[in-house]
Amino acid sequence: MTRDRLVAFYARWYRPTNAVVVMVADMPPEAMKARIEAAFGSWTASGQAPAAPALGEPATVASSTALSVLISVDANVPGTISICRATKADPSPVNDVPALRRKMLPYAWASVLNHRFQRIAAGPKPPFTGAVATYADEGREAAYACVNALPVGEDWATTVSAVEVELRRLAAHGPTQAETLAAMREVRNLMLSGALRYGTCVARCFPPHTRPGGRWTW
Repeated sequence: MTRDRLVAFYARWYRPTNAVVVMVADMPPEAMKARIEAAFGSWTASGQAPAAPALGEPATVASSTALSVLISVDANVPGTISICRATKADPSPVNDVPALRRKMLPYAWASVLNHRFQRIAAGPKPPFTGAVATYADEGREAAYACVNALPVGEDWATTVSAVEVELRRLAAHGPTQAETLAAMREVRNLMLSGALRYGTCVARCFPPHTRPGGRWTW
């Protein structure tokens, strides 16, 4: 890598047409726009804009895929179990409340599961040292819902069984009212802090009186 190559890459790709500016502040939108224009209004691109890379169509994720298992051995790290399920990605924009709710629900279920996992791990004779549920929908091809768990010793079977019990319990009975309220608060804060990802819906889906300290209807 040389300085000239870095400069050429910057000049080719770092240009106004490829940029997104996100500003969060307690001021009128007109004042925010004025500040952004003052800071970036003189920014001009160098040379002709390159063609966008041809990424092709996203790969199709089958609705039912056979189980696949990957085992990795490393004596320097503790044993970890990761259980994931991939579903087809939803590329539709988040520009209204129903779309936002659909996008946020998986994060709410992960929040409920994580609180349950924390209580189990802190209890007597826990089936795992720790467990965390995650959800990621940033990929073009698929969204991934995962549970990562640290078994107690080498007893991975007990860990998998305990995780499965909680997953089935949530699917069968849903969250409690208290769990729902806690998940709503966490997901609201997650969305508001991730303005870049769901920025087109921030202002209209979460007007000022429903932001932190106010009410939010699920």
